[in-house]
Amino acid sequence: CQDLLKSFLVILILVVAAVFVVYYVSKKLFDVTLYKNEAQKVIYKKHQSTKPLKPLHALIKKEWISIARQPNHLFSYFVIAAAMPFVSYSCYILFESLITNMLGLQLTFELAIFVTLIFSVLTNTFCSTNITRDGISFLKEKSLPIKANLILDAKVIFCAIVSVASLVLSCFTLIIFTSLEFLSGLLCILVGVMFTVAQIFVATKLDLKKAKLTATSAEIEKQSTKTIGVVVLIGLALSMIIGVGCLFLGLFAKGVMDIKISGAFVYLLPIVVAAAYFTLAMLYYKKDTQKAFDRLTR
Repeated sequence: CQDLLKSFLVILILVVAAVFVVYYVSKKLFDVTLYKNEAQKVIYKKHQSTKPLKPLHALIKKEWISIARQPNHLFSYFVIAAAMPFVSYSCYILFESLITNMLGLQLTFELAIFVTLIFSVLTNTFCSTNITRDGISFLKEKSLPIKANLILDAKVIFCAIVSVASLVLSCFTLIIFTSLEFLSGLLCILVGVMFTVAQIFVATKLDLKKAKLTATSAEIEKQSTKTIGVVVLIGLALSMIIGVGCLFLGLFAKGVMDIKISGAFVYLLPIVVAAAYFTLAMLYYKKDTQKAFDRLTR
């Protein structure tokens, strides 16, 4: 009984103390809020040390600032690429179960390279407006004492940052959550990076050659649709060649249809096609770039 009385006494003391604390704090905050002088404000000026950036870094930073101010560009730049790992994983699981049930075989690398290339081509469309989205302000960049290749390289690198990151994340998702082997996943990343950068090269050069800096929103949309169509068509055609070719070579390597070939051809085909696409795209991107840049007017 005495212990119970002591407990009630301690609780009562704590409650009374808490009431006084709440009353004091509330009264103090009420007085501060009610009688606060809004005219008396102390302005603290943040001292920032300005550090000059290299031209390439400054141009990449400019690209980020320009799309960060426009929600539609920000959405196209991030959201579609962010969905690629989930979509790639879902399609891989679906087709893997389908092939396993139909043929009783595991074609992990063949299916992974097919899925990653297809979705990397479809999600990497932001580069199709590398020039036209700047509009008339692109003429200011022409007045800078910088070569055209450097200005365009900044746009290519800026687009490649998110596209390559999305591709790498997709491949590691397949490595972690599926039966795709680590080395096979690294090869998927290598081929995918060459494909992605090649697509950005082609899209940037096409947009440079056909850009209308004073075009209306409808004209810009129409032009970007044409550029996207060409780039996606090339990418999908080559992705189908690699993907379908790897699937058939994988079946032959496992002795299906009484045809036996070396498993090395499964890995050789995507490397050769991707390297050829990357090389041709880079040559197209570099050829007469300065002339196309100089011809660009209103």
